[in-house]
Amino acid sequence: MVLVLVLAVSGSAGCPSLGTVYGDRGDVEVEADLAYIEDGSPQHRCDLYSPADARSDAPVVVFFHGGYWSGQDKQYWEFASGLYGNVGVALAREGARVANCNYRLFPDVLLRGMLNDVDAAVTSMRGRFPRAPIVLMGHSAGAHLASAAPLLANGPRTEVDAQILVSGIFDIVSGIENDSQENRDQILLPLFGETVAEQQLASTVDLFAASAIPTLIVAGTDDLPGIVLDFERLSTDLADRDTFSFLEIEGADHAGTVLQIAGDDDKVTPAVTAHLRAHGLLD
Repeated sequence: MVLVLVLAVSGSAGCPSLGTVYGDRGDVEVEADLAYIEDGSPQHRCDLYSPADARSDAPVVVFFHGGYWSGQDKQYWEFASGLYGNVGVALAREGARVANCNYRLFPDVLLRGMLNDVDAAVTSMRGRFPRAPIVLMGHSAGAHLASAAPLLANGPRTEVDAQILVSGIFDIVSGIENDSQENRDQILLPLFGETVAEQQLASTVDLFAASAIPTLIVAGTDDLPGIVLDFERLSTDLADRDTFSFLEIEGADHAGTVLQIAGDDDKVTPAVTAHLRAHGLLD
């Protein structure tokens, strides 16, 4: 079973070279397991990837992993696929620092607890690099958290300079309606609430229109159906907004959008760097 899972992850579309994590990293330096909350918890730690010659005002990308709000961590299947170290290596090579962060998961905490962790990680990086712009980035559930922390009225109102949202889940109401009964009963309803009104409080899909945060939204053409629908809706509704950029990756599935980062056919890193440069956040 383990072998099957390893092969499934490693065989996903655009899997990055393991060399980006274990081989030649160029001038990328890594500080592992830095605490962003000093409580001894491994869920409050991050791995910091930095260019060796990083400037004090180089952007800090604070990245949060996926896992359906209930699983994975910052080194999920790294030994087999390069996740999620590939994100750190790729963007550090472009001149950004990357804090690849753990956070507390359901059922240990509900959404507010996760958002508090996002906010604490951002606060920690701001304290460490006071001259640097802060970019929130995530994949899947991590992208939802990265979108929610600055936008939700009932969240900590985290202030950031940009967002990079890869295969994000933004319409929680629709996601719950279209998921399996098992997932609804065991995770989604306990996490987000039994009523549509409660679930709407966790959704960010309708909040982007009022946001001034420069935001790049990424999805694959073979991504999860709800994510494709969210992407199509947002890329249509916000097409005329200068602060929004969209990247749809042909043939990429849900895992492939993040697995391809640092690979030979990486579409995400050039889009991220172009987005940050367009808004004056990266030289």
